[in-house]
Amino acid sequence: MRRPRLGLSGCLLHAGLRYDGRDVSNPSLNALAERFELITRCPEVGAGMPTPRPPIDWVGDRIMDRAAGIDWTPPLRAWIEATLAELGPIHGWILKRRSPSCGLGSAARYGVDGVARVDGIWAAALRARWPALPLIDEVGFAADEAAFERQVWAYALADQARPARSTGAEARPKQ
Repeated sequence: MRRPRLGLSGCLLHAGLRYDGRDVSNPSLNALAERFELITRCPEVGAGMPTPRPPIDWVGDRIMDRAAGIDWTPPLRAWIEATLAELGPIHGWILKRRSPSCGLGSAARYGVDGVARVDGIWAAALRARWPALPLIDEVGFAADEAAFERQVWAYALADQARPARSTGAEARPKQ
């Protein structure tokens, strides 16, 4: 069996991708490359946001740079759609905690009723596309790496056992 494909928020492996330019990369995550094919993506940089930059906020249904008055929702949604289309098989994802794009139940969403903690826009897209996909943030991963790795391997084995998707062409009578 090929190594499972494990996605990571880009800032967890690559210095300088965080909105404020700080290095929050986690060298211990590099060791995962021995057991997994690592795929890194940063929705914010992918959507064209520079680093460093002011933080973005999820306000209502919009992802905003409130300091500059820029609505990043359309480019983020376009990046998500394109990335999901080209990503290929994926077997798990480690996300950046509290990020408006990658937070897993920890992104602040500001509304008329106050602040709610929700999935970031990328985390929500991953969950919607692959409801059973193992997802975790870097804090949860650090707390129980082995359990998450087992979930990823189990998902990959189940994925490998699934029959290839039919195009329907083989069911059509020959003319």
